[in-house]
Amino acid sequence: MPDPVWYNLRKSRADPPGLAGSDAVRRGIYTSGLHQFDELFGAARQVTAASRPLLIYYGLSQGGRSIVAAHGADMAYGTHGLSRPSVSLGITKMAVEPKATGAFPSVCKAIGSPIPTGAVELGAAWGAIPDLWGTRLPQSSWPRALPFDPIQEGGYLLSVNATAAVIFDEEPTKETLPGVLDSYPTTTGWVPGLPDSGVRASESGFELRLAWQAAGQGSESDRMARLREVAPEYRFRGQHWLRPVLGGVQIHPLMAWWALLYMLSILARYHPAEWLAALNLDASPLAVPLDDALEEALEAVPHLVLEAILQDQVLLRST
Repeated sequence: MPDPVWYNLRKSRADPPGLAGSDAVRRGIYTSGLHQFDELFGAARQVTAASRPLLIYYGLSQGGRSIVAAHGADMAYGTHGLSRPSVSLGITKMAVEPKATGAFPSVCKAIGSPIPTGAVELGAAWGAIPDLWGTRLPQSSWPRALPFDPIQEGGYLLSVNATAAVIFDEEPTKETLPGVLDSYPTTTGWVPGLPDSGVRASESGFELRLAWQAAGQGSESDRMARLREVAPEYRFRGQHWLRPVLGGVQIHPLMAWWALLYMLSILARYHPAEWLAALNLDASPLAVPLDDALEEALEAVPHLVLEAILQDQVLLRST
């Protein structure tokens, strides 16, 4: 059975969506961009992490051209649209800032993502990506995407509340929880003090039940609609995530990946000695996380590009 993501990406080249379907210039950019996106990702699977960031990032950049060709208001795409990061403070603290024009802001506008208003550190971008939740950077203190499990058993709940179990890295308390949730803008309006809402330790972290005011009369559909607003499904059916702000705003996960992969590609291209040292399994605590992140990118990025092209969620079945 064909991979549904790549099947639909390739299928779209014969019948481009959006503006690329009716404009010959945009159509040419759309189809050529996806062609190179496909080939560069195929090539990335054949090399090690030493060169993989270059192929993945430039593949994504070509996929971004297709997104802008289909849905962008303008085709101002010539530069990366991000500042050049410095490695002087260390790999995880490399940072980029968006520029006024170029690929990054053009794709943000095409998919309706806010553009960061400040610097984005590599570690912060990493933490904001749900796909990397299981691949934590060593000594990481940036807010992370948090697993969010809607609870539908509602027996002890007030009828107007929507409730979910949220997994935190560190044990939250009544005093620290409001400050923690400040990094997650969709959590505004949570209701403290639920019965049976104590913290439970689990293999994944610390589980805490939180609630939000639901609309209407608090029916099950109202509650679930509220929870989808707080933590939309991401990539897989039934998998909800709280996502933190990044660069001052809550950007689309595709653009968090974009910022991260741009920084890794700069590191691999212009600082190869530092990059290969970071990949040294015998000496670097970053080696395994970096390699795993690039493996995750090979699966997650094409999926997010497909959703951006279709302007719709394409939820997969979790395995």
